[in-house]
Amino acid sequence: MFVQTCNFIRYISICLLLLMQSAFALVQAQAQAEPNIENWKEVGRAELSVLWFDVYDAVFYTPNGVFQGFSSPLQLSLDYKRDISRDDLLSETDKQFARFQVAKDTRSIWLTRLENIWPDIKEGDQLIFQINTTGKADFFHNKLWIGGIEDMQFSEAFIQIWLSDQGEYPELARKLKGQ
Repeated sequence: MFVQTCNFIRYISICLLLLMQSAFALVQAQAQAEPNIENWKEVGRAELSVLWFDVYDAVFYTPNGVFQGFSSPLQLSLDYKRDISRDDLLSETDKQFARFQVAKDTRSIWLTRLENIWPDIKEGDQLIFQINTTGKADFFHNKLWIGGIEDMQFSEAFIQIWLSDQGEYPELARKLKGQ
C-alpha cells in the first residue's frame, strides 16, 4: 500500500510539473501573440492608392519616433482597404524583391516561408511587420502573431519595399519616414 501511495504521489507531482511548464509556455506564447509597441512613437503615415483603387493605410513606428536604418527595431502597420489574396501578396513581394536585386534562389526561399505565414487579406484586415532588436521579422494579422522569420537579410530587404527611396513608391517612403 505504501508503494502504491508513493507512486501515486510521484505521478501527481509529475503531472503538476508538466502543467506548470505548459502554463509557462502559454504565458510566453501570449506575450508574443500581440505586437509590443506600447511606448513606441509614430514616425510617419501614408496611404497607397493605385490608379483609383485604395489599397491600404500604412503607419510606421520606431521606439523613439525616428527612422534609424533598415535593421533597427521598427514596425510597419498596414490597414487594408480591399481584399488581396495571399498569392497576389506573394507575387507583388517577389516583384519588389527583384527590384532590389535579391537573388532568385533567395527570393524563392523567402517566399516559401511567407506562403506558410500569410493569410488571404480581407478588406479591414491589418497586417503588421515588426523587426526586433535581433533582426527577427515577426508578422501579425489583426494583432495576432502568425509567424516569424529569423533572417536579418530578409528583414532589411522586406522593409525596404516601403522605406527605400529607390522603391516603387518613393513618395510613400518619404511620408512614412516623416520627411
